[in-house]
Amino acid sequence: MIKRLSVIVALLFFQVGLAQKTRADRFFEKGDYLNAAKYYEAELGQERHKNALQNAAISYYNTFQYKKASIYLKQLVKGQFGEKDKSYDNQFNFKLYQVLSALGDYETALDYLRLYKENESVTIDKAELIDTIEAFKLKTPDYQIEKTQFNSEASGFWSCKVWG
Repeated sequence: MIKRLSVIVALLFFQVGLAQKTRADRFFEKGDYLNAAKYYEAELGQERHKNALQNAAISYYNTFQYKKASIYLKQLVKGQFGEKDKSYDNQFNFKLYQVLSALGDYETALDYLRLYKENESVTIDKAELIDTIEAFKLKTPDYQIEKTQFNSEASGFWSCKVWG
């Protein structure tokens, strides 16, 4: 009787643990970030939890949807979620720097890079970083794409000349 009761109690705890994982969490754990993002967005429309914000941001980041990733990353770093503890992992400062850089908002991006570096106890020179970014943007490409002679209008093969 005691064995049967302990098995039932164990099964109930196991079932409660499974029920707490949302559909978005299951997609996220499998690496299906497109579906995870869709379900996290639905969850965040109802309640704002730090875990859902983090995972939505990561999902959009991993699928190169940087505009949406920036929305959730900004909400995360500004503490716009329900939990009282407004702390977050420093990696999200770096992710926000990368996303904002990709979107062309270099000034704001550098602020998050500085925040990331400060939390890692490293100093940076913002003016030097802006110069590096500007020099990189002005750099000419090392290749030129040309249509090859054996292509038809429907094929997708191109030749590439690399200068070096």
